[in-house]
Amino acid sequence: MPGGFVKVTVLLALMLLVSGCLDVETYEVRILREQGDPAVIIAEYVNIYSDAKTLSDAQDDFDELVKLWRGEEAVRDMKEHGIQAKSRELFIRDGKIIGRVTGIASSLAAVENMAVNGSQILFKPDTDWVIVETNGRILKTAEGEVAAWPKEAADLRITFRNSHSSNGSQRGQPALLKLLADYQAPKK
Repeated sequence: MPGGFVKVTVLLALMLLVSGCLDVETYEVRILREQGDPAVIIAEYVNIYSDAKTLSDAQDDFDELVKLWRGEEAVRDMKEHGIQAKSRELFIRDGKIIGRVTGIASSLAAVENMAVNGSQILFKPDTDWVIVETNGRILKTAEGEVAAWPKEAADLRITFRNSHSSNGSQRGQPALLKLLADYQAPKK
């Protein structure tokens, strides 16, 4: 079965969703292919949050987030699908926790949910994710929305919103932000 970076990004998002109270609001994928394949793929999870009600629950969620992010499962899955992981980062930007994964795909044809069809590159998101922005076109099909770019496109961008995410359930966000800031602070 073909797989790829998009499968890994969806896998990471799903892991966040099922790991207690962690959730992610959006993720953005950028595919850079100046001279065709191989392609550099960068995925950013924007606003990873917890709806934890207690400090103890927020600490548990934070520990799970670090375990998921630093663990080797996603790297192994990427490697199995022909993608070499280059970097993984967790950081704070504009008061939100961001997770970024960068990898190199030997071929877009190996990326799950993507297809090269005639003169276009097509991407159909999984049902839990809604396309909110792209530098390509959004096509309506019988199976739902599909993003499309010209086959020779060198910079493909797409942003997805979690259809199950609710902005109002971010009670634990301040605690998670503080835990990440403390975790990343230089040790004295």
